[in-house]
Amino acid sequence: MAYDIEDFQRDVVEASRTVPVLADFWAAWCGPCRVLGPVLERMAAAAGDRWRLAKVDTERFQEEAARYGVRGIPNVKLFVDGEPVDEFVGALPESQIQAWLDRTLPTEEDRAGRALVRELDSLVFSDPATALTQLADLDPPADLAQRVTDLHFLAGRMLLLDDPGALGRGEAPQLYLEGLQRLKGGDFDGALKCLIASMREDRSLDDEAARRTCVALFRFLGQEHPAVAARRSEFAGALYV
Repeated sequence: MAYDIEDFQRDVVEASRTVPVLADFWAAWCGPCRVLGPVLERMAAAAGDRWRLAKVDTERFQEEAARYGVRGIPNVKLFVDGEPVDEFVGALPESQIQAWLDRTLPTEEDRAGRALVRELDSLVFSDPATALTQLADLDPPADLAQRVTDLHFLAGRMLLLDDPGALGRGEAPQLYLEGLQRLKGGDFDGALKCLIASMREDRSLDDEAARRTCVALFRFLGQEHPAVAARRSEFAGALYV
């Protein structure tokens, strides 16, 4: 079976939303990589659908290696739901790798929790009241705890659209509510633009709600999202107005 990848986004990030992906960052010139590679391939062949191996040649995928903080190889990262959740560096023996996998791979309960969090990602903006109800009963995997906290916060802010007078009158509340309305419509860039403008008008509004909403959105969308990349420096500038 071939484990070399052609497209990192498709073969590692997106694939990990269906089944955990073990990304082996390696290079042909690396002696320990040549030792570890066959061990991982043997383990992958016996793993069934529990996890999948992806061989990532760092000479070919230099940008991805840098993005995910690969400083020494072999570096093996476990991707789950599009994100790395744990890693090890060096050519470990098979028994240690198996013990690490047993600790790190998500359980069926974890995978069900992750699936629910993915559903809530969109529900937060379209039906925040229902999202809040479901979030209240959710016990997320540890690495998703911050995301659930952010979803809970964002859902609560979206409910302000049902009570637009709660923030009072003025330019800052109007801009903040416009940002929430754009979130509801899926316009993340427009939402961040309005929220940052609200910060500039009155950063203290509703216990710095605009700043806190921006921070939650940055984490929710991820640093690679175009809206985050476009508005990050503008947000930083608004902090010091």
